Amino acid sequence: MEKNLRHNLEKLFRDSNSIDALFDAFQILIFKKIDDLNLFKILLANPTLSPDELKFFTDKISSEFKHQSYEVFYWTATIFETKFGCNDYAFNYYVKTINVKPFKYEPFLNLISLFDYEMDTLTNRAIIEFVENAVEFVDCKSKVFNFLASHYLKTGNDCMSRIYEAKAEQSQRDECED
Repeated sequence: MEKNLRHNLEKLFRDSNSIDALFDAFQILIFKKIDDLNLFKILLANPTLSPDELKFFTDKISSEFKHQSYEVFYWTATIFETKFGCNDYAFNYYVKTINVKPFKYEPFLNLISLFDYEMDTLTNRAIIEFVENAVEFVDCKSKVFNFLASHYLKTGNDCMSRIYEAKAEQSQRDECED
């Protein structure tokens, strides 16, 4: 029975273009407490979802299945980045991802990749400020520092690029000693 239900939910999440049908199926998933990251990802990637619906489903899944929050937030951030081109929403969900597991370096790299080199935006400033302040908790700081060095090189700030190159080298040595 459970396997058949999962199969039906997956098919509906993958193929439906009705938000009402998606919501009803989602209610079943929550009610039955079906904890399946693949199902969550299929639902969240459904092209029918608007940004507000995507946020709703993501936040509900992460509150009901807290141990899946990191993966769900990360997945949603990438959807906002790639499908919608919504850097503000992607920024918010990468930050949520980092807040769940601040020691993981991958979302930091994705966050820096959101930087728009064509325009000076508030999101750009928020990205760099957040990364520079939160990097202290990352296990593999050298990767983030290398990304920051590359970022500053792209912006023409050679001084900051050299500072982060030095930090990356020092962090690499520290990480090798651990």
